[in-house]
Amino acid sequence: MNFNDIKSLDEGYVLQTYARNQIAIDHGQGATLFDTEGKKYIDFTSGIGVCSLGYANEAWARAIYDQAMRVGHISNLFYTEPYARLASRLVPAAGMAAAFLLMASALLPVPLRSGELVEIRLVIGGERLPLLLEDSAASRDFLEMLPLRVTLRDYNGTEKIGDLPGRLSTQGAPAGYEPAAGDVALYAPWGNIALFYRDFPWSAGLVRLGRLQCGAERLAAMSGEFTAVFERAE
Repeated sequence: MNFNDIKSLDEGYVLQTYARNQIAIDHGQGATLFDTEGKKYIDFTSGIGVCSLGYANEAWARAIYDQAMRVGHISNLFYTEPYARLASRLVPAAGMAAAFLLMASALLPVPLRSGELVEIRLVIGGERLPLLLEDSAASRDFLEMLPLRVTLRDYNGTEKIGDLPGRLSTQGAPAGYEPAAGDVALYAPWGNIALFYRDFPWSAGLVRLGRLQCGAERLAAMSGEFTAVFERAE
């Protein structure tokens, strides 16, 4: 299939969540990727939250094949040799006491403060994005406002901001922090919510509420004013 055929098929059956580059990758060798038109690229992007180990590595492919012919995915409720062997190599290399292995889509961020993480949803354009709230006075006040409809707009080419219906407590909050792409925060001086789609320097008055587990790039693609809904997870 050529690029146009692949793009047409994709748009017909796949939710258009990401603003993709206009390239269809066909295959790779080492650190080089080739598109369907035969053009070569050196892969400096890899994937989202993963490490690039290169392409068409025979040793890696053989290891995957050999394991797939024995057993593929198996629940954490059972013991398996590859699971234990991987952990035995990761733990000393990372200087950890122990490891917990799970799928990347289920990884939870470490909270800035001790307490329970609460999962909610951000709904934009009919798409539900998982958002984890930290345990803080501001986050607890925010949770009480849900479900909440907010009109968001771009600010400074870095974040989407919107007005809240009331003030959130900043008790126990630090003077500010350095937000990263995906962070959801309160800007206390204005009393508005801020959803960052790019990293930003340390700013006074910012109070982190939580973090989007995916979809920061979806925010970046939204133009003008748009409606977002924050709701509790079912």
